[in-house]
Amino acid sequence: MIKVEFTVGTVIRLLREQKKMGQKDFGIHKVSQSKIESGVIRNPKPETLRAIAERLGVTVEEIHDCVSILNGALKAAEPVDSEHRRLGKMLAELLDAGGDRRIAIKKNIESLHREHSEELAEIAKKAQAG
Repeated sequence: MIKVEFTVGTVIRLLREQKKMGQKDFGIHKVSQSKIESGVIRNPKPETLRAIAERLGVTVEEIHDCVSILNGALKAAEPVDSEHRRLGKMLAELLDAGGDRRIAIKKNIESLHREHSEELAEIAKKAQAG
């Protein structure tokens, strides 16, 4: 079974693509950017991460929050690729939005997480009964 996990690099790549930015737009070496996005570098230097976050218009904390939210949704269920794309789009919207819109999108992501948790509980019950 393949383990799927969102990393800081995954979130950076999703945001970069959503904003139609290239790896060269970050002022760091393209190879380093690529290694961060692919997960080869799992924990970028704080100053590098701050620079990338700034270019994306988000904070480092928001990137880490998104990693946690997305991994929580994955842990609750094993979504298919289309679900990953949906979560990625919601993530990008969350970070682009401000104020009330941000709160609404975050609630939407958390709701999606709960939906999957309930589906898994239902599957577990059926497996135990069957």
